Amino acid sequence: MPTRNRAAFLPTSVEAALRDPVVDELVVVVDGADAGSVTVLERHAAADDRLRPLPIARRGEAGARAAGAAAARADVLLFVDDDVVLEPGTAAGHLAHHADLADLVVVGYLPVVTGGVAARLYSEAYEGRCSVYEADPSDVLRHLWAGNFSMPRALATRVLPKAASYPAEYHADRHLGLLLLEAGATGLFDRRLGAHHHFIRDVAGFTRDCRRQGAAAAVIHALHPLSAGPLPLDRFRQGLPRTLSRLVDLCRRPRAASAASVALQTLIAAAAMPGGEPVQDGAARLLRRIEQQRGAIDVHWSD
Repeated sequence: MPTRNRAAFLPTSVEAALRDPVVDELVVVVDGADAGSVTVLERHAAADDRLRPLPIARRGEAGARAAGAAAARADVLLFVDDDVVLEPGTAAGHLAHHADLADLVVVGYLPVVTGGVAARLYSEAYEGRCSVYEADPSDVLRHLWAGNFSMPRALATRVLPKAASYPAEYHADRHLGLLLLEAGATGLFDRRLGAHHHFIRDVAGFTRDCRRQGAAAAVIHALHPLSAGPLPLDRFRQGLPRTLSRLVDLCRRPRAASAASVALQTLIAAAAMPGGEPVQDGAARLLRRIEQQRGAIDVHWSD
């Protein structure tokens, strides 16, 4: 479990992970200076010696996962995010899939349980991805959604160090999935392996996330040209009505993108009232495209 600056929620996620008796140890990697999280973990470790706090210098999500895998001792590793609450029996269900320790990556189900426009859109995208997993299992590693996934330790220690140097601020899980795919691993999605994702973002955080997603998408396609293919700029307007498509095209220019982003964020805030969800969601979907395009352009294209 990588963590950073989430001391208030750690007791909930840690206690849920330790509730399953098949869990031999819980390595919580504190990614960078975070005295509050270390204090919380040390207090819980005094009551349950299966908990192993592991403070490290700041390495980012991918580096923290790699450090946790290197420190872990079990033959099967379950990776859980620090805003995730495992359901009873989920760890045991993961373990059952790895009886022969083959190069299998098992992905559990991770529905969003918090509200707000950002959580609604995140949940919409996540549920859509789960439907694709079930229709096409080859997509599990091609678009890995982390937070509740497992693999044999031997596979993790072979591949995660390669993922540790990932340079972007988003999509570290997709980069890891593509590395696993390229290493010959197989992905499996099991909806019965449940957990709850306490995803919380305000509109400003959602906007930052969207721009980071676009920048990271450009990085992913550059790092994995064969697995991910090229990143076409017109992807950000695909499926839109003509008027909105033209607006997204116009927002390839920085000033237009900034003005549209401010206007859409203002609209989302103004629609924060009972019955305003459709307006909020529509504005947020358009904002997401504009900010993702903006991030991708910052990395790979210029006007």
